[in-house]
Amino acid sequence: NQKLVLDQFQHVPTSIAFQSTAFPGVVYNKAKAPFIKSLQDLANPALKGKLTLPAPGDITAGGFFLGLASELGKDYANPDQMKEVVDWAMTNIGPNVTKYTSDQATIQQLLESGAINAFAFWNATARLEFLNGNKDAALLLPKTIYPANGYLWIPKNAPHPVLAQIFINWRIDPSV
Repeated sequence: NQKLVLDQFQHVPTSIAFQSTAFPGVVYNKAKAPFIKSLQDLANPALKGKLTLPAPGDITAGGFFLGLASELGKDYANPDQMKEVVDWAMTNIGPNVTKYTSDQATIQQLLESGAINAFAFWNATARLEFLNGNKDAALLLPKTIYPANGYLWIPKNAPHPVLAQIFINWRIDPSV
């Protein structure tokens, strides 16, 4: 199935991407919001009107809530506990949110213009901010990361390399 993957995503002989590694994090201005050390810090009143969160229903919002559940000691597989997480976020973080959006260009423009001091979105936006010269941009990762997609590789001396290869072939198969 390797031939199904674009050449730029093949790192032969070490790995093949089936989509870039992604996970939600918080990109923030470390000069204006140095107090951000955890997702719960997004409830700090100093962020009132200076925060964006992903749009409800977006996969990024789901990842954000998974990380927050972990920080709050909740079980993401328990619907009642996840309701507690969402309720906590709406009560404590919600008042600080100026906009719920999953539009990357909008989020970055708001941060770069100083309209917001933090946003929750995919980790790649932190790299983009850095590459765009934003020296005050920092990335907060939740204590527990729930990645979406990523690279597949077989480590050297893996105990079951053939099984790993079978799994990789399955994962990048068009039917999957």
